[in-house]
Amino acid sequence: MNIDDLQKYYEFLHKKLMSGESGSVLNSDRAHNAVIERFMLDTSNNIKMYCGEMSVFREDFYRHIDQSVMDFMGDGQETLGSILKRQLCESLRGFINNSNTKLSIFLERYQDSYAEDLIAPEIFRDGISCGKICIYRFKNDIFLKNKVAHTSCSDKNFIRVERNPETHEAICTINASTDDLNNVNNMFTSMYSHVQEVKLFA
Repeated sequence: MNIDDLQKYYEFLHKKLMSGESGSVLNSDRAHNAVIERFMLDTSNNIKMYCGEMSVFREDFYRHIDQSVMDFMGDGQETLGSILKRQLCESLRGFINNSNTKLSIFLERYQDSYAEDLIAPEIFRDGISCGKICIYRFKNDIFLKNKVAHTSCSDKNFIRVERNPETHEAICTINASTDDLNNVNNMFTSMYSHVQEVKLFA
């Protein structure tokens, strides 16, 4: 796997979205997860995601990619993880600079150290200050949160459901049905009564 393969994967997702046809595609690992998040940021106005520990938005995520995939580009100075991180930061900046956008992140677990490990703290500061990024954590007395699959969805009828939180393997549905999207949105709506907002930079 290299950056060219992942770019082709991104282009496939975009072509599938533009076709209007419903279908599923495998997200096999962290690198593909980063591509899918970038794709959602590039094509959506409203994104909701439930994840374990902020996944693609933390430096540790890309360290894991480089530990498992020793792939370099050009003169060998930029690793696959650093390329994917840079691309995601660019997409996140573009997302919050667009009008009428909102990224809501629901965390299964939270520690203050996550804020110190963010890939783009200045972008997060800007996004949080203008209300385009909101982060929530489950209250400590919620015991079944680990029974809910890590899930993301966007207003462009895109749904990602993780099958393995360790490998980040997931199934992604493009042009999902209205019923499936409503079911996922209802799940996120029900979460609001069990979470509290995280003040990353308080």
